Amino acid sequence: MVLRGASGDLTRRRLVPARSNLGCDGRLSGHFAVLGVGRSEIGDAQFRAPMSGENDGRPRSHTRKLFDRKRSDRLIRRVHFSSASIGGDDFTKLTQRVGELDPACQAQGNVLFYFAMAPRFFGPLCDRLHAAGFQDGSGWK
Repeated sequence: MVLRGASGDLTRRRLVPARSNLGCDGRLSGHFAVLGVGRSEIGDAQFRAPMSGENDGRPRSHTRKLFDRKRSDRLIRRVHFSSASIGGDDFTKLTQRVGELDPACQAQGNVLFYFAMAPRFFGPLCDRLHAAGFQDGSGWK
């Protein structure tokens, strides 16, 4: 899953806890990974930190009463981040990063794009994803 707008409020408050809950309930494939994309100049570790930060002995991103630390840690290790603006050559870097992660998580070229941003950006984002070659190759997009 490529999550555009990953450093924003919607992602932090809603999407990360939802992903965590699905994973802890065993509802995510072992081949599922998230590549967060945002304007922030951070790396994987900095993006993961709030997800693993403790709150009463559980990660802040976890809202279930029952908590499985091992499962949660496995999920957090499958979360990555890539800095990119909406314009420019950043989409070529994004294509390369997805290409690096695909064999590691065995996604077979399948990529789900989620835009956690204002709808006015959807059209330009789709155009740039297409120009960067995301429609090519195996798997569904």
